[in-house]
Amino acid sequence: MDLKITGSPKEAVLEDIETYLKTLWENDEIDFTEEYSESKEEASSFRYWLYRLQEASGLSTF
Repeated sequence: MDLKITGSPKEAVLEDIETYLKTLWENDEIDFTEEYSESKEEASSFRYWLYRLQEASGLSTF
């Protein structure tokens, strides 16, 4: 879903939104995401070829 909010940049709601999005983007205060190296999973050759088959055939969910 796309949402467009218009108004003066100095309005309180827009400042709150900007602060919230900056907090998420920079992982301030709380880690919202983890480093890629921490969750990286080595793909088996089966999963690799399954991906290639799905990509080539168009029978994928991504």
